[in-house]
Amino acid sequence: MPLGNAMTSTNPAAWPSTPHSSAFRVLDADAGHRAGAAGNDDPVGVTVTAAGATEHGRLRKGEASKERGERTRAKIAQALIDLLGESGDLPTAKEIAARAGVSVRLVFHHFEDLDTLYSAVAHAQIERHWRSIRPVPPDLPLPTRIERTVSQRAALFDAISPVRRRAVTLALRHGGVAEGLDQTNAMLRTWLESTFAEELRAAGRGSRELGAALEAVGSWEMWERLRHLQGLPSATARRIVTRMLTALLEPSGSDGPRAS
Repeated sequence: MPLGNAMTSTNPAAWPSTPHSSAFRVLDADAGHRAGAAGNDDPVGVTVTAAGATEHGRLRKGEASKERGERTRAKIAQALIDLLGESGDLPTAKEIAARAGVSVRLVFHHFEDLDTLYSAVAHAQIERHWRSIRPVPPDLPLPTRIERTVSQRAALFDAISPVRRRAVTLALRHGGVAEGLDQTNAMLRTWLESTFAEELRAAGRGSRELGAALEAVGSWEMWERLRHLQGLPSATARRIVTRMLTALLEPSGSDGPRAS
């Protein structure tokens, strides 16, 4: 899966599509239609189960063979996403096939090996949860920028945590997953640099240290510690992250924002 250097833009909508992208958009279109009917207006993204798709890859009316293949690939990838979010164990190809309602042979017809499938899942998560996000504008008052940054990341991290928790382990063995994590971490860092550019400039020689501190506080790993390891509710975790960002960014005397 060639995520590549082209995804360094701060605008995920400008990221290039991959051979799997259209398949995931097919799945998300179906999800959006069902969610709309149910009154779901979740701004982060919609996750659907494999059971929501047409079973066994049958052609829908007016559907071409290529479209059926894309839909089947998306259904297999979604089955893996569901299983990763439900269990601490890595699912087998047989379990993935059973959840998707297809044969194991069909899984490996569409994905030559599990590494290819995991790479596709990494891109599916980027397509679903990251493309609609924009950095908080840097010209807003500092408290507003902090509040919006925390709210945006809290919603994103809560949505992706079940799968990202497994992805951290998978990245040790699957290059496509590791690349996906690297890309999303780079985006989180770039957005912070854009949103808090004024404070980073004011920090002078301490800007690098301040940037590293902001990245740590605003990371998924920090959110995971607060929510999963410490068991804090989302509202409490948001207040804690807000306090840490405020402590880092509010002017301290005449030396500008604190570097640590």
